[in-house]
Amino acid sequence: MAYNPQNGDISVAGPSRVPGNHHAPNFMSSLHPPMQNGHPYASPPETPQTMPHSTGGSEEAGESHNSYYQSTTAAYHNEEILSHLYHTGFQMGHIENRQYRLHSLILARSTTLAHLMSTASHSSPQTIYISLASEPLITEEGFSIALGFLYAAVSLQLVHPQNALSVLASACYLGGMDDLAAHAYEVCKSSISLETLPTWIEFVESIVGDEVEPKASSASDRDKDGSSGRRSILGVYAERLRDDVMQYFIGALPRELGAFDPQPAAPPPSTQTPSASPDRPSGHDVYLRLFTLLPYSLFKSCIESPLLPAPSDHVRYNFAKACVAARKPGRGRDGEETVVLAFGTEGGSAVCLARKARKKALWKVTK
Repeated sequence: MAYNPQNGDISVAGPSRVPGNHHAPNFMSSLHPPMQNGHPYASPPETPQTMPHSTGGSEEAGESHNSYYQSTTAAYHNEEILSHLYHTGFQMGHIENRQYRLHSLILARSTTLAHLMSTASHSSPQTIYISLASEPLITEEGFSIALGFLYAAVSLQLVHPQNALSVLASACYLGGMDDLAAHAYEVCKSSISLETLPTWIEFVESIVGDEVEPKASSASDRDKDGSSGRRSILGVYAERLRDDVMQYFIGALPRELGAFDPQPAAPPPSTQTPSASPDRPSGHDVYLRLFTLLPYSLFKSCIESPLLPAPSDHVRYNFAKACVAARKPGRGRDGEETVVLAFGTEGGSAVCLARKARKKALWKVTK
């Protein structure tokens, strides 16, 4: 990303747009405030009508009306300025090769951009480059929405489940956008479902890795909030999203699927219904297949979690054994996973998972 205070250019490192495209991105074209004389303005407030009073309070009433009119006029004036800045200064700004013709006063609302502008060389022209190649969560769309939020809150309308994580990452990266980050987080949280769960599992794995108890290699690898360096861009939101995904996966989803409900006896082949056909797996089978996607650290924590609604330790044990068998062709290849059922335990789960490295194959050579 490059910023030039002489003409207000910002560019983000990456492939170029189509040459000659000087318009806002397509995903922002639907946002146009009401137009008045060719400019986006809010509707002006109506002039309040003072009513005659038969009592002696007409003077106080007039002052009240004047105060109300002044406050509404000021609010309208502020909204008019913001609408003009957002539409003319941002949406209609020059956007080519990911260069945004913006304004340093507006950009200074971002703590990151304010710092970069204050520490950059004061030579003319002045250019600041920011490479986002190391931030895979940030996309062009999410970054543009975050920049637009510096101008007006109308950017909140552009956040949807498909871009919410990128918007959240962009807001955290730029700084000074607590409202946008909180809104994007809520959209992310509400998007967690059976259909999106594989994607969210990949996200959680990128945070925790495959260690049973992930630890930072040194104090320098951890942020002030205690999170490791690979999740520093999201800060505390990484921990929240991880907890949200796991709470849904362990607590809500098995109840939605009926994964641990008693299975009805299989009907005779002559009376088998379509709902019992192999093409329509049961909730138990669907839930079991999702466990094959988990890294070992998450697999272990889910099976042993007290939130897992298994009706008994015996049911939990059999389910864990079925998961281990299903994981062998994929995730289970990294180590030998075993299930242990402990007796006489007080509190916690009686079912425990263990993993050990597979033994290397030995070849006997005879002469």
